[in-house]
Amino acid sequence: MNQNSATTTGSIHSMALRRSSSRSSRPAAGPGLRVAGAGTVNLVSQALDYKVNATVLKQPTSGPATAANTLALVPVTITGSLASPKVSPDLQGIAKARLQQELDKHKGDLQQKLQDQLKNILK
Repeated sequence: MNQNSATTTGSIHSMALRRSSSRSSRPAAGPGLRVAGAGTVNLVSQALDYKVNATVLKQPTSGPATAANTLALVPVTITGSLASPKVSPDLQGIAKARLQQELDKHKGDLQQKLQDQLKNILK
């Protein structure tokens, strides 16, 4: 598989291809980018309803993306048809990713503060 292509598997039900997750140990777009997605492609109407998360890495690697090596998470929504797809930022996904980043960044501090508060309450 070259770096400009990706493969996925899914199931066909009522002529719609459904994919619940698309993760690969190989980079879908290159060593500095990881792509995962889920959604449906209706083979009869050619309608698209897909969400894709692109992870931009700080350092190119052949291994999996880690929180320490993630520069940005870019969630997008793909709708419309196969002939005329519409790609737009997933604003809800962006907000969730940003919130999760902040929670992860302050997780240790928050846990320590919670433990301190619980100790004070239980005294």
